[in-house]
Amino acid sequence: MAGFMQFMGQNSSQILSGTSAALDFYNSYQQSKIVKAQGQLNETLGLLEADSLRRKATMTENIGVHQAQVEQYKGRVAHSDATAQMAAGGGVVDPEMLAKIKMRADYNALSAIYDARSTAISMREQAGMRGIEARFGRSQAQAQARDIRTSALTTALTEWPRSVAQSPTLPKKRSAGYDYASQSKAQGRGGY
Repeated sequence: MAGFMQFMGQNSSQILSGTSAALDFYNSYQQSKIVKAQGQLNETLGLLEADSLRRKATMTENIGVHQAQVEQYKGRVAHSDATAQMAAGGGVVDPEMLAKIKMRADYNALSAIYDARSTAISMREQAGMRGIEARFGRSQAQAQARDIRTSALTTALTEWPRSVAQSPTLPKKRSAGYDYASQSKAQGRGGY
């Protein structure tokens, strides 16, 4: 026990320094894992947001098609009402007036489709950009995590030789001319 206490007294600063370097490396490694996990989580959330935008774009396009159908229905109703009024007013149906009603209904229907489709295209472009941002953010987080690990390892390796790799000072009990081979034979352990 006395030998252990003497060893600890002489080498405690080296042991503490080595332990500190190992703990710093471990903490940095854990931090790099957290950064990497956050990057993956942010990518997942970004891709979900992009998917949501794509679904909204499809929904917007479908709403535009529905509005176009409503506009065409309104045009057919207006065409029918105009025909009925012209017939009730004297029996003459003006084809020019009916053509204007049909053109207006077609224009409104195509306008609804165009507006919805252009909005949907814009939303899909935003979704694509959001997906790219999410993937780029993940790769940046992975690079940052790699840099943290590399820096921690470099620091640990530069601190390690000064702290632990130096040979500890042990009390010398044997003389410089001590013959290990003859002593091991004498003790019955064989020789080398």
